[in-house]
Amino acid sequence: MKHETPVRIDERNSAALGIFSMLSRSSGERQQWHSQFTVAGRQYDVSGEAARGRPHGADVNIMVGLENLFQAQGCPTDNFVYTSANELREASLLAANGRNLQRLREGLDRIWETSITVTRGWHLPDGRTLAHVHKTRLINDLRYWVQGDPDPTAAGSVMVPGATLSIQLGAHLADSIRAGYTQNLQLEILRRIEQPPARTLYRLLEAHRYNPDGTPREELTVDLDNWRHACGLGDNRRSRHLRALEQPHEELIAQHYLQDVTVDERGARTTLHYRFRNPNAPDPELVQMLVRAGVAQNAANQLARQYPERIEASVRLSRELQRTSTILKPGAFTRDIVEHPEKYPWPEPAAPIPTARRAQQAAEERAREEDAREEQRRAELEGADPQTQWKTNVPALRFYLKKDLTAAQWTTLEGDCLSGQRSSLELLNTLVAAQAHLTLQSVIHDLKADLG
Repeated sequence: MKHETPVRIDERNSAALGIFSMLSRSSGERQQWHSQFTVAGRQYDVSGEAARGRPHGADVNIMVGLENLFQAQGCPTDNFVYTSANELREASLLAANGRNLQRLREGLDRIWETSITVTRGWHLPDGRTLAHVHKTRLINDLRYWVQGDPDPTAAGSVMVPGATLSIQLGAHLADSIRAGYTQNLQLEILRRIEQPPARTLYRLLEAHRYNPDGTPREELTVDLDNWRHACGLGDNRRSRHLRALEQPHEELIAQHYLQDVTVDERGARTTLHYRFRNPNAPDPELVQMLVRAGVAQNAANQLARQYPERIEASVRLSRELQRTSTILKPGAFTRDIVEHPEKYPWPEPAAPIPTARRAQQAAEERAREEDAREEQRRAELEGADPQTQWKTNVPALRFYLKKDLTAAQWTTLEGDCLSGQRSSLELLNTLVAAQAHLTLQSVIHDLKADLG
């Protein structure tokens, strides 16, 4: 079973520089821009040139996915990531469909053909500023296979999903990741965000919300004229900038990343005041539900934090029981239901605690039985001869390797496994673990080199 880490690492310098535009669309034509802005006391001076248009939209997903593959493969010294279109698509949290494969190619081409000059803004892990970085790139080298016409603008020209995709990160980007100058993006938030502008804004806010000592700010105030440069919003009017930010603000509040956003317009100056939600804070909707039921604010905060799964059902039961009984203190009554659900007559279909406990116990029992059977099968297979192991494992090995190995390499692999020179069981376990850690293509690359 594949277990995903709850976070995605992201190199903080490239995120803070505003290279990726928050806009959903781009003209696709060559673009040049020069941004000077200050956020949280740090100054940035960035120039960019993009032959296919400024990176935008799902390009942020691709960049973060690529950075995580680089880290998962051990940050190779040559800065190369060996993967496939499918593996990078999955690491980028893009659905498995043809349009996303096309989007993947367009995004990689766009990022590769974007060069940037940073005069101020690139920071080393110890806080020093790195100045006069000329024409650096996020991607230095890009190699992939396509089906059909190699011209990226040709209809029907798509990346081969399982073929090797080789990408070399830019030196500053790779060194920064290697040095640990990264931020953690919450995988749960990334998955839930529906629109690319909100995802880009989430990444940008994370890059700027931390103090130099690494502690997170509870609030961040930015000048709109500075912030539009960081967001890549262009030179339009203030009203258009605010409209472009409105939907991403709403989505990040809905995802409980932001507590709220305040816009202060005074004369020619507009400032945005972001308040970040404490990850340990209770769900505000649950708190309000309890407050409306008569529970005091402090008690509502405590209950929503401690028993979030009980709140809705407890409030419903409190209302039902109050219809048939005179309750002198509804707030205290509701609080008691939340804290002591075993004291109250829950309707059978909605009994939250016993039903949940029984379901959990049944699931745990089934999991234990399946684990025991799997352990027994594994032990039997480990003791089997090489021919039996190969016969058992060959379907799974074909799934992982058949598209990557030549006929001659597959024949060599089969001979090695049948003769006992190589363990098909150990190889399969290695491939499964590599897929879980996003290093599958790197393992396959090494295996192909070994097989000749």
